[in-house]
Amino acid sequence: MFRTRLTEEYTLQIPFIGAGMAFVTTPALVAAVSNAGGMGTLGASLIPHDQLRELLRQIRSMTTGPFGVNFIPHLTEKVQLEVCIEEHVSVVSFF
Repeated sequence: MFRTRLTEEYTLQIPFIGAGMAFVTTPALVAAVSNAGGMGTLGASLIPHDQLRELLRQIRSMTTGPFGVNFIPHLTEKVQLEVCIEEHVSVVSFF
């Protein structure tokens, strides 16, 4: 295993974080990156909070690895962040 501060902090096997690209990242892609030893990231700025919760649960059902969610600040609602907290998302990042 390649050890870095990133791999140690998030228990990754490789220091790779998939980009949270809106309309491109799907739960399957996020889970695949996490299952490969990196951290998958879901681009979620335009996803309504109820659908976001469902997607996060879908990802969680496909991987036990850490994953993140990425938002564009001016397109993000507080309730979306609350969903991420409630669903124990490993990382929330902003573009």
